[in-house]
Amino acid sequence: MIRKFYINRNQKTGDFTIEERAVVDPMPRGITTNQLNDGNYSLIYRKTYSCNKIESAAEKGTLNLMDAIRNSYFFPVEEHCTAIGDSILHILDSGEGQAELVFDSCEIEEKEASA
Repeated sequence: MIRKFYINRNQKTGDFTIEERAVVDPMPRGITTNQLNDGNYSLIYRKTYSCNKIESAAEKGTLNLMDAIRNSYFFPVEEHCTAIGDSILHILDSGEGQAELVFDSCEIEEKEASA
């Protein structure tokens, strides 16, 4: 499954919104992830986290930040959660307003099979 995570920081409030989108319909043969557009993705989850909660967790490290964003409805695998946490830290450090992450689980399975 192909997943895309959008991480946006509201410039006025400092709050973070995380969206998880995924390609849930079968993809036509020969199409690569680079050829997908936003219409191919369906919204799976969206949550806004307060600036205070994210900054407090970030000060304590990546593991605390990962714990802060996970809940019973949003529990990304460790690889995805680590990347989301790293992106949040980058946004906090750089002042940028957003990040986008794309993961293709088929690529992960191929790597594990060849190992």
